[in-house]
Amino acid sequence: MLDTLNVTIGGEDHEVFASYGLMNSLSRIIGDVDQVTNVLLNPEFRDQVLLAVLSPRTKTGKITSKIELDDLELTSELAREILEWAADRFLNFTLPLANSAVTKMMEVKPQIEKMAKSMSS
Repeated sequence: MLDTLNVTIGGEDHEVFASYGLMNSLSRIIGDVDQVTNVLLNPEFRDQVLLAVLSPRTKTGKITSKIELDDLELTSELAREILEWAADRFLNFTLPLANSAVTKMMEVKPQIEKMAKSMSS
């Protein structure tokens, strides 16, 4: 899975990097992994994701200027490609974190149960 996406919009080349800042923005928009289909199906999600992905950013992911989707010469095919890339990158960012959280929870579960038992006694 590529961490960068190269697209041409209105004759201008853009390189989108899946920075931590962008992944956090996508996490705020999408929320849980079970909502990732909304990136492709929900118009409000689509607009928010496209704005997050296409907004100019520093190398660390901070947005440097606001854009308007209506001002871009963005085809529906290119929009779909960008949305699919963003959804894939979001899943590749989020799923390992979720797996780590589950593993950590399983490690501490006996301690939590022991503590809860001692508190109820």
